[in-house]
Amino acid sequence: MRASSGSARSILVILATFPTVFFFFTLSALWSGRQARPELFISIATTISIAALIGAMWGSRRRFAQSREIPWSSYMGAAMVAVAGFVIVQCTRYFIDPEGVNPSNEAPEELGQYLASVLPWSASAAFVTIGICGLARVPEWRWFRSSAVGERTMDGFSLGLAYALGQLAAYLFHAAFKTGYGTVIVEKLSDGRLDWLWSSSIRGFLIGFVIGFFIVRDIRRVSHSHVVELSKRRSDQPQPQPRPQAEQAEPGDYPEGVSEPTPPEQEAIPSVVQWR
Repeated sequence: MRASSGSARSILVILATFPTVFFFFTLSALWSGRQARPELFISIATTISIAALIGAMWGSRRRFAQSREIPWSSYMGAAMVAVAGFVIVQCTRYFIDPEGVNPSNEAPEELGQYLASVLPWSASAAFVTIGICGLARVPEWRWFRSSAVGERTMDGFSLGLAYALGQLAAYLFHAAFKTGYGTVIVEKLSDGRLDWLWSSSIRGFLIGFVIGFFIVRDIRRVSHSHVVELSKRRSDQPQPQPRPQAEQAEPGDYPEGVSEPTPPEQEAIPSVVQWR
C-alpha cells in the first residue's frame, strides 16, 4: 500500500465523519423526544471531524508511531490543537447566531462566558485525537492478524470507548467547574436519574466505533510502513560485450596461480519503492 493512497483514503473517510456524527445526534434527539437543533449538531460534527483529522495527521507519522517511548508531549499537543479547533467552531457559531447559542430565554451571554460554559465539551475531541494517535502505535492486533474486518472491529471498539470516556470526562468537568449544565447534571444525579448518562455513553460509543472502524487501520498501515528498495541495472548503461571467439582465452592461457578476471559488477540503483 502506498502512503499517498492510504493518506488520501483516510482523509476521505474522515470527511465522512461529519454526516455520521450529525446523523447519530439527530437520531438520538428524535428518539428521546427532544427538539433537534441542526446548528448544534453541525458544530459537534465539525468539531469531531477536525479532531479525527488531527489524530490522523499526528498518528500517521512514523517518528511517533514507531518510537520506543510514547510521545505524550506530542500527543497532548495534538489534543490541544483539537481543543483549539473546538474553540474556533464555537466562536464561529456564536458570531453567526449569538442568541441561538443560549437554549434558555435569558439574555445572550458574552463570548467569554459562553466559551467557559461549553469548553468542557472539548474533552470529547481531545480523547478522540489521543485515541487515534494511540491506536496508530499498535502494529497489529495479535488475534486478528489475517482478518481486516477483525482489526477494524477492534479499532472501532477501542475508539468507541475513548469517545465515551471523553464524554464522561466532559460531564465531570461541567460538574467540577459548576457550569450551567453542571448544575443540571448534579440535580439529575441527586435524583437518581441515569438514563441520560447511558444514552449519551451509547451514542458516543457508536460514533467512536464508526470512526475507528473506517480510518484507524489505514492510518496504522501508513505509520508502520517500511521502504523496501529493489535494484536493477540501469537501462542506459552499456552492457558488456562478449569477446570474439578468436579472442576468448582458453583455460590454459593464464599463468599458473592467476585466475581468469571476472567482469565488473554493474552498479545498482534503487528504482522501485514498495510499502509493506
